[in-house]
Amino acid sequence: MATVTANGTDLYYETVGQGPPLLLLHGAGMDGRPWAVTTSQLADEYQLVVPDLRGHGRTGDSDRESYSVGLFADDIHALVTELNLNEPVVVGHSMGGFVALVYAARYADTCVGLVTLGAEVPEPLSLGERIEAYRPVLVDTLAPLLGRERVKGLLFRLDALRFDERGRGDTAAIERAHERHGDKVPPMDESERWKLDDALKNYHDETVDYDAIAVPSLHLAGEYEIPQIQRHARYMSKRLPNGEYREVPKAGHVSYVDRPAFVRQTLREVCAGLT
Repeated sequence: MATVTANGTDLYYETVGQGPPLLLLHGAGMDGRPWAVTTSQLADEYQLVVPDLRGHGRTGDSDRESYSVGLFADDIHALVTELNLNEPVVVGHSMGGFVALVYAARYADTCVGLVTLGAEVPEPLSLGERIEAYRPVLVDTLAPLLGRERVKGLLFRLDALRFDERGRGDTAAIERAHERHGDKVPPMDESERWKLDDALKNYHDETVDYDAIAVPSLHLAGEYEIPQIQRHARYMSKRLPNGEYREVPKAGHVSYVDRPAFVRQTLREVCAGLT
């Protein structure tokens, strides 16, 4: 099992292929396995590096009392340094997109491109988002009374009333991806879920130096994605010096699983534009 030491934890990663490096970061509560729909088709063209973030998948638990998006970004920098990756394009989905954004700002001289899928910036862009920022606090408050999973289930059902059901994407395909090597991937335990919630809750406290991200960046959101995330993707495309926005047709939140061929071709175009 391939690991590197990153800020006191053994960070698991997989790497396949040869060529210009692409670093693929998964979302919260997931791990690197769903990226197989990308790596299996691009390995003849690129070196693809897919870590499991701290607390997730085969990286598993760590001794840290709490997590943050900034800590995840620092872990990724340790991975890039240890593997001696030469100016990768950093690609992140959902929370992995948060991590990619913070990474590109903190370590701007180590990457040549940034791609986010279904990601957000730290600062709220509307009154509704300011209210939404307190959602993790609500979970923390009610979890001791009702149980964390029950509270999340209730909020999930409320979301179903607010948003397009298609925004969830191809959930069956995501489940199949997580069944890959499922017997070797430990489930996230309760203490790690609390730490992950800390990272999401405190993401709004992160400060991103957008002007430091001079590399070309592309920000994707699915056609059926919730409006908030579409709004954030458009904002990043305008706020970053070399940003661009694209909608992934007929895709929900996990667009690289819903429309893998579209996302793969988009990554090819990003890399071609760097040469």
